[in-house]
Amino acid sequence: MARLLLPLALSAAAFAAAWWAGSAFPTASVTATATAGEAGAGFTKNSNPEPASSPAADSKSDAAEASKMPAGFARREAMLRALEITDIREIRRLFETSRPDGDTVVRLTRVWADQDPAGMWKWLEGGGRKSLESLDVSNIVLGSWFRADATAAMAAFRSADPQIRSRAAGGLLYGITSTDEGMRAKLLPYLDEIVAADSSGIGMTGKEAETMAMLGKLPPGTGRDTLLQSTAQNWMENDWKAASAWAAGLTEPLKSKVMAGMITKALNPGSRRYYNPDQKSGSHAEPECFEWAKQWFSTEASVDFRRKMGPQFVNTLAEKDPAAALEWAQDHLAARPLTQAIGKVLEQQAKKDPASARTLVEELPPGGVKQRAAFAAVSTPTAESVTWLIGQADKSAVSEWYQVASNWAFTDPAAYKKYLETADPASLPVYLVNGGIDNLIRKDAPGTLDWVTRTQTPKTAGTALENWSREDAPAAAAWLKDHAPATDWSKDSLNSLAGRYFDRSPAEAADWAVSLPAGQVRDTTVAALKKSLAGKTSLKPEHRAALEERLGKP
Repeated sequence: MARLLLPLALSAAAFAAAWWAGSAFPTASVTATATAGEAGAGFTKNSNPEPASSPAADSKSDAAEASKMPAGFARREAMLRALEITDIREIRRLFETSRPDGDTVVRLTRVWADQDPAGMWKWLEGGGRKSLESLDVSNIVLGSWFRADATAAMAAFRSADPQIRSRAAGGLLYGITSTDEGMRAKLLPYLDEIVAADSSGIGMTGKEAETMAMLGKLPPGTGRDTLLQSTAQNWMENDWKAASAWAAGLTEPLKSKVMAGMITKALNPGSRRYYNPDQKSGSHAEPECFEWAKQWFSTEASVDFRRKMGPQFVNTLAEKDPAAALEWAQDHLAARPLTQAIGKVLEQQAKKDPASARTLVEELPPGGVKQRAAFAAVSTPTAESVTWLIGQADKSAVSEWYQVASNWAFTDPAAYKKYLETADPASLPVYLVNGGIDNLIRKDAPGTLDWVTRTQTPKTAGTALENWSREDAPAAAAWLKDHAPATDWSKDSLNSLAGRYFDRSPAEAADWAVSLPAGQVRDTTVAALKKSLAGKTSLKPEHRAALEERLGKP
């Protein structure tokens, strides 16, 4: 056994040394070509002899030999033998019948791709990727293919699935920064396309300065600028001071493009390029980095960039100093960006300290911005905060009041009902009432109508009935039949209910209306149904006559 393992170990060591000594892409030339038939088979003979037996026979022989050894030795021998494989058919068989470890897959992929990248790509696209499970070797295959035939490799790259293309592009971009001038020369004509497929940049911890210097020498264009911008963002995670010093030496318009990306990273201190829940925040999360970003953002950023990123900047600043964030927003922003920024600050502050948020609003100058800020400061409605809001905001702000009421009725219906019961109805914005009752109707329509008719005005009761009729007109009609005398129903609410019921079932609606107790409710609903009947041109004559007779009865 020792005589067997020693040469195998020496062979493995030699292979590993050769592999690690190579560049990002292998340099071996293509020594075999695939026929027009099956990918990975039918190659011209190379320095490796043809196997004397079939693949199936070889598998049985290997298994028999391995069964004679202890499990650990058998596994080690299998790994060492995999390192010696250079015949494409053997590599393919190993991939399809075994589950080699990741290092073995990478090594053997390089061997196969060096000999026939087109054949291996065809195998991958034909289902071979499933054999490799989660490993994606597309960038290795395309790297070898670019060396042999850049035009064909690029055609395969363009036709690949977008997700595959993106992962392959990330690997190819490292070839742009390699010292292999031949490989760089073949990739450069396609730089824009490759970057467009994966614009996440290059991350090279400890080598960023050298990488950026190399990228800076690329031909000017969209691909180069995007690559510089995204790679500079990645650099920010490791050393924002070095990254910002490098960016300061750029010239326009490239400088503004790169700085925009770096400032975006500085304004999102919690972000990481790769998701790792155990990883600490990057260098860009340091307080000094934000101060640097604040200085550039306030003095040098373009108007468009300031407008775009202003809300995010103000939101980050507000975590430390809400008052300063509001002041900065008013000094540097306007229109919608200003409204968004102030809204973010006050929503955030309202969760931490509601009283402080309301104080900040009161210090704003009168106008639309102050009104929208007031609504933002009431993220969690309470009797106290809503009373304050009534004194700060216009009662005609329909959507804003509707949202406040709906949220309150949903999160704390008991408190919302109590507020309406004790407040002066004349002091309440209409949609502070309608918005909440609309929400309550969806939860419990009969219970809500019972409560409304006991505690609220007839107008509010009519609104509740009308809202219910939108959800379920027959159910609302049945409830009304039992409660018709309970309140002075508005004509509009009765017309709305009768019309919706008639649209759903004309005959049922007619029977319901004439069965109501004599009085205002019955008279109004019958009149509403007659009007609906007059406009219903699609009814058959006999059906129309029957309805007219039914509604005409005393």
